[in-house]
Amino acid sequence: MKRVLLATALVFVFASCKNEKKEIDISNTKVEKVESKSKTLTIDLTVQYALNDNIWLFYTEDFEAYKYEVKNAIQKSIKGNEDFQTISFEIPEDVYPQGIKFLFSNNKSQKTMALKNIKIHNGKKEFIVDSSNFVSFFNFSKFIDTADGSVIELIEVDGIYDPNIVSSSQLNNEIVKF
Repeated sequence: MKRVLLATALVFVFASCKNEKKEIDISNTKVEKVESKSKTLTIDLTVQYALNDNIWLFYTEDFEAYKYEVKNAIQKSIKGNEDFQTISFEIPEDVYPQGIKFLFSNNKSQKTMALKNIKIHNGKKEFIVDSSNFVSFFNFSKFIDTADGSVIELIEVDGIYDPNIVSSSQLNNEIVKF
């Protein structure tokens, strides 16, 4: 009888130890969840604008349709400056874009601008598109003229001014990894 009670007590003690280990694992998971909440995707664009202007980042979660709707746009105002400045766009939490589009200007007097780099990051990972590979990672609209992707001439065509770039499939493949 004593042996049965002793065996039962030992099973209870070992079972209790297992529960303690589970609690430790749960607390580690909570730390990971806190880290994952800070995974908000941020896109930093380092640019040079001579005149005051506006810039928009559009994003799509629909890989198949590639629709860039106004409801999925973030607008930033830019103060004209001869120096490069970094414009940050924070994608809303729980949004996982599959493609992006930049609309560079609504100021028809803005004839040129310069791009230094675009950095996509979330606190754990980052991907940088620099001036040497803009043309590989973005498709340029007919409202943009550029030799290398870093100095951009903004053009009005048939009375329409819509200077924009859209992420290529190569960049979209990198974006979905976030």
